[in-house]
Order: sequence, then structure tokens, then C-alpha cells
Amino acid sequence: SNFVLRRKKRYCPEDIVLIAISNWQAECAMASSVFSGKQITVIPNGVNRREFFPVPKNLAREALGLPKDKKILLVGAQHIQDPYKGFPLFLQALEYIEPGEKTIVFFGRSRGKTIEVKGFDHVYLGFLRDAISMRLAYSAADVFVAPSVEEAFGKTLVESMACGTPVVAFDATGPKDIVEHLESGYLAKPFDPRDLAAGINWVLEDKDRTVGLSKSSVFRASEHYDIEMIAKRHIDLYKRIYEK
Repeated sequence: SNFVLRRKKRYCPEDIVLIAISNWQAECAMASSVFSGKQITVIPNGVNRREFFPVPKNLAREALGLPKDKKILLVGAQHIQDPYKGFPLFLQALEYIEPGEKTIVFFGRSRGKTIEVKGFDHVYLGFLRDAISMRLAYSAADVFVAPSVEEAFGKTLVESMACGTPVVAFDATGPKDIVEHLESGYLAKPFDPRDLAAGINWVLEDKDRTVGLSKSSVFRASEHYDIEMIAKRHIDLYKRIYEK
């Protein structure tokens, strides 16, 4: 490991410019012995607003065969049981949530063909391979829960917000840049399942609040994460480096 570290330092250009996709990632780079003192710019990932936009909730639920008379909690990732995605913390949070008229919907790769959740109605959509099915899943939900414990960015959060579904996540790593606490969702104390549950309940308990959070989510996604705006920031950075 020491040999690899010295090799990295030897080949790293003095005038290199690094792009981090979150402030947390930039902090990690600045704290490293390889990139300490280098120029680091934060430019987040973007979302294609022509692919991710709100679909009427009833229409989305009908297309996916989901109940229309229940509150839907959506949880998903490329690999749900990836240790970094915090799925066990979500299961712990459910202990502080009344099942009532709620259904949990999962998407993503899983080790098994089904996902067991005690006490809650739940649906597993499997791995969603295209933007249309993803857009329907986000739009069908009342809240998207992202319990990740380590996330370089958190693109699913932005996709959900672009579809008008507020997000509950931990106030740490990449997601803390994305969600405005109590404006476009809820940022729970890291990594407290009880506060994660409090955030979920807070989003769902007031219909008018949920509508307001939905509008704020769409606005934030379009104003801060639209791919055309993100592309322009990359172009501007390249121009500044080239001119210098």
C-alpha cells in the first residue's frame, strides 16, 4: 500500500484540477495525502429533466399495479443490500412507524427474489432498467427514503425530487447537499433510525405539507441539477483552465 501511495503521488500532476460531485467527496479529497493542496471544484451530477418529471400519482400507480388508497414509501438502489445503502437502518426505522394505510415499495437488485418486511404490506419491483419505469416508481410514491450511510452523491434522490417526490435521508455525505431540510424533504440525524422514522412520519402526516414539499422538490431539482446547467459548469471550468 505504501508503494502504491508513493506511485500515485509521483504521477499526480502539480496543476491537476479535481472535480468532486459533492462537498463531502471534496472534503475527503482535501484530507487525502495525494490530493491535499490541489484545486478541487464541486460540480454535482445532473438529471435529465426530459426523462424525470412528475407523472400523475394515480396513473403511475395504475401502471405499476400499486394500491391507490395507501401511502407509499419507496426505497431503492442499484443494489439494495449494499452495506453503504443502509437498508438495515431503514428496517429499524420501521419499528417507529405505524403500518396503518402504508405500503413499502422496493426497487433494485436483491440477493433474493423477495424482500421480507414484517408488519407492512410491501411490493418488490425488481431491478428497473429504464427511465420510464423509474419515473413511474418515483411518481407513484409519497416519499422516497434514502438511508445511505456513505454516498458520493445520491442520484436517486435528485431523480425522485425531479418527479415531485420528497426525500428523507441522513444529514451526511452526499445527500446533505441535495435535500433542503424541511423544504424539499427531511435530513435525519446520522445515523439514527428513530429520527429517520420521524422524518418519514413528518412528510406523510400532513397532506398540504406533502404537496408543498413536492413542489419544492421539483423546483430544487430543476434549478440545481438539470443536466444542461451542469454541463455548462463543466464547460466553464474547462475554459478557465484552458485560458490560464
